[in-house]
Amino acid sequence: MTTFDIIVFSILGLSVVLSLFKGLVKEIFSLASYLGGYLMAANYQQSFAQVFIEIIPSKAIAKLIAFIAIYIFTAIIISLIGRVFRSMIISATKLSIFDRLIGGVVGFGKGLILIVAIIYPLQFFPNISQKLTQDSQTAPYLAKVLQLINQKSASLDIRGKLDNLDIDEAKEKVDELINLDNMADKLQDLKEKNSKYGKTIQFRGQAIR
Repeated sequence: MTTFDIIVFSILGLSVVLSLFKGLVKEIFSLASYLGGYLMAANYQQSFAQVFIEIIPSKAIAKLIAFIAIYIFTAIIISLIGRVFRSMIISATKLSIFDRLIGGVVGFGKGLILIVAIIYPLQFFPNISQKLTQDSQTAPYLAKVLQLINQKSASLDIRGKLDNLDIDEAKEKVDELINLDNMADKLQDLKEKNSKYGKTIQFRGQAIR
């Protein structure tokens, strides 16, 4: 087992353990942010890298920066959407054993996507990639996962669909999500304050204790 393998198993193990404490719903959206970030970065890093090529002499580094920037931005947007939906779906903080176990399974998938997202930019630096993965037991399997995800991404034609996306409409949707998020936070504060006094409040015709 190489150092690369140890890092891979450590990331997977840590992701599973943390996900056991977070539960299913939260981890589904977390997984979506990881996967969405990767798919967007993989599809658009080459185009976005053109912005940096004029100021960064190395094309490989420009692609790496573009990949990281797109990944982080996309993950943040999806996490924001997930936060809104979680606040609407979950009102209790207790998680069942089943919820935790399934969350752990999703956590494994999230860890796998994270590893794939980390090793993807290594293709920009072939010499470094070869040294890191030499004699690795996990690298061949990760390469297959990477290839499978890229094939699925190509079949979905994500780039083509996003190129036809109305930017102004998308911006309006994001603003709506931000407003919903703020409303959900205020509603949660009201529930916590009124629960201390055993009062019932009305919100859009519904009783909230």
